[in-house]
Amino acid sequence: MIAARPCSATCVVEGVPIVVRFYPDSGALRLTDAAGRCLRESRWADTWRSLMTALNGLDSKSVDPNVVLRIMVEDLLDCARTEAADAASRSSGTTDAA
Repeated sequence: MIAARPCSATCVVEGVPIVVRFYPDSGALRLTDAAGRCLRESRWADTWRSLMTALNGLDSKSVDPNVVLRIMVEDLLDCARTEAADAASRSSGTTDAA
């Protein structure tokens, strides 16, 4: 089996760096944080160029034809915020357990 090298780019969404990796041979799409932890994995059925066009369109005021990708990024940001809050809670010694 030959492993294709991924296409990758780092995007900053609301100040959070997100690394986008696309494996063209399998269509796998991975979103990772700056430390390399996989935050989301999905499939992209089109080309790398179309993915970058869709990501660039997220900031435009026009209607985004890739609503699913927008929802995935927004969900990713929510998860990152929750993880950061949990980490801050652990470092301060507080827990939510009763």
